[in-house]
Amino acid sequence: MKDIAKWLTMQVDSGKYEGRQIIPWKALQRTRDVNTVISSRKSNYLPSNFSGYGLGVEIMDYNGKQVFSHTGGADGFVTNTCFVPEEHLAITILTNNDNQAFFEALRYQILDAYLGVPATDRSALFLKGFNDEMKETVKTTADMRGRVKGNVPELPLSAYTGKYDNTLFGTIEITAAKTGLSVKFDNHINFSANLQYMDNGEWLLTYSNASYGIFPLRFTLDKGKVVSAVFKVNDELEYDPYLFTKVVQ
Repeated sequence: MKDIAKWLTMQVDSGKYEGRQIIPWKALQRTRDVNTVISSRKSNYLPSNFSGYGLGVEIMDYNGKQVFSHTGGADGFVTNTCFVPEEHLAITILTNNDNQAFFEALRYQILDAYLGVPATDRSALFLKGFNDEMKETVKTTADMRGRVKGNVPELPLSAYTGKYDNTLFGTIEITAAKTGLSVKFDNHINFSANLQYMDNGEWLLTYSNASYGIFPLRFTLDKGKVVSAVFKVNDELEYDPYLFTKVVQ
């Protein structure tokens, strides 16, 4: 907590801590320049007209003030940090549950109180969206699991087994299993996945760590041979899927 407090103090005081310039203002200012536009339209539920992303920090306007923030976490917890330099205001929210949207709602509830926004139950607004998203996720997952009915893939299991490589991630090994295929991630010894055939060339990808999500997976074939597969994970972990190319032996 002390390190977080020091970091936030420097952020709201132009890179200074206890009167000393720790981070050059020009360098700090560069991190706050928008490099990626997230939205340039007025929000339907927040007093904001734009949002973007700089160097490790999200930028938005909030009731006429510049707000900078960043969230993060891992299995079992999520955190939220934001600061409003114009108001010398910094907020840090630490939670011990990673399956909720309250850590976001609370930030806006506090900003409302400090920046003179009319009282709004942000928790209720976020809870509705969270519940709707959860219902859709549960339905999508149930629908995919319902497609696992003992159908047979177009090629024998041995055609899908072997080593696959992604330049960034490394190698994985796919082997035959009782329920379909098993995936071993060579650079992550405590991490694995199962593949169960559904239909129409799609497999149900289930990771050993539930936080990575459950997704459909399709192998790419060329002249009747398997050449690659695309693995996706939860958007909270990584937006872009990983293409693994089969290693020819």
